[in-house]
Amino acid sequence: QLVLTMAAGPTATSTNTPTPTNTPTITPTPTNTSTPTEGPSPTPTSTPTPTNTPTDTPTPTATLTPDLIPPSVAITSPADGAIVSGLIKVKATASDNVGISAVRFYLDSSLLGTSTATPYQVNWNTRKSSKTTHVLSAIAVDLAGNPAQSASVTVTVQ
Repeated sequence: QLVLTMAAGPTATSTNTPTPTNTPTITPTPTNTSTPTEGPSPTPTSTPTPTNTPTDTPTPTATLTPDLIPPSVAITSPADGAIVSGLIKVKATASDNVGISAVRFYLDSSLLGTSTATPYQVNWNTRKSSKTTHVLSAIAVDLAGNPAQSASVTVTVQ
């Protein structure tokens, strides 16, 4: 707006005075236009490493060692060279580092009987056998199945 003032003198002056208006002012929003600069790398944060939780230690199991040792066995009655008759007991002793399962008694290579507990013995009715010489033997078997044979005993049935 222009204001014109007249004076009483020979000169006239004009003044240009702006009139305020309600014009909105736009304020710029700052933006980040900076370029990242190289510098020290950020220190990495440590990730906790899992720790082993203690567990029960397995109890050792017993290792079975095979029993390879055969038992020992011997006929104790009747004696070698004896003359026998009637009903008699054939007896044997047997031993082993682990234990005896059974003692089998043989008359002339045929099974006469088996005993599984001490005293190891079987009955022999000699009346059912021929009146001649016969061979008695025993085989002991240990708990692992190892067998052992006794020395033979020769007897004469009368």
